[in-house]
Amino acid sequence: MNVYDEAHDLARAIRQSEAFVRVKTVQKKLEQDEKAWEMVADFKQKQFELQQAALMGMEIPEDKANTVNNLMSVLSHNPLIAEYFEAESSFIQMIADIQDILQKAMEADV
Repeated sequence: MNVYDEAHDLARAIRQSEAFVRVKTVQKKLEQDEKAWEMVADFKQKQFELQQAALMGMEIPEDKANTVNNLMSVLSHNPLIAEYFEAESSFIQMIADIQDILQKAMEADV
């Protein structure tokens, strides 16, 4: 068994998964609404900046965290954006589950 071949098979399975296909389908619909897509991109940038700061051990100001949370709440009132966030969340959960499976497999043999 070649581990790299298995990794490529896993990547293909992920791309064919219902969760991935749903994210890509909803994303394409969302991208057609330029203003909505721009707002989502802005939100994701703000969210990414907070995550990076947290990973670097920096203290996150409460007002910045609240701003990002409030922005997500406001954006979620748009049905298409809410659908995108839900699809993305399901996909992220699937990836986290896969990472957990791999981690447990490594821990079992260590």
